[in-house]
Amino acid sequence: MRRKLIEQVIEKACLCQKFSAGNTATATSDSVDREGYLSARIIGQTKSLTIGDTQAFTFYVYDSSDNSTFAIYDSANATFTMTPASSASVSASGTDVDLAGANRYIKVYCSVTGATTVTAIVTVACILGDGIEEPAT
Repeated sequence: MRRKLIEQVIEKACLCQKFSAGNTATATSDSVDREGYLSARIIGQTKSLTIGDTQAFTFYVYDSSDNSTFAIYDSANATFTMTPASSASVSASGTDVDLAGANRYIKVYCSVTGATTVTAIVTVACILGDGIEEPAT
C-alpha cells in the first residue's frame, strides 16, 4: 500500500523572536509533541534589521518526558549555528535530528553570541518525519 506524504511528515512552527540590540537572553520555542515520529528537520531563519551584523544564533534541541523539565538532547546533529547575511535577505539553515532516543517532547532553544548592537528576527520551524506505523493486530 502506498503511503501519502502528508501522513509521514508534520510541520510545527514553534518560535518567532525579535532580538533587540543588547539582548543576549535565550529564546525558547513552544514544545512539540513528537510522539509517533522518529526524526525532525529543525530549520532556523534569521533576518538582521541592521547592516553589518556579527551576531550568531545557536540553536539547541532539548527533550523532556513530562513536557515540563527539559534538558539538552544528546545527539550529534542537535545543534547548529548561523549568522544573518544582511538586512536585505533572510538566512536559513537547518539540521536533521535523529529522535529515536529522544523523550516525547522537544523544544528548540536559541542563544545569541557575538555583537549585541543589532536587532534581528529569528524564527524556527520543526518538521517531524519518519512516522511510526503500528503493525496490524
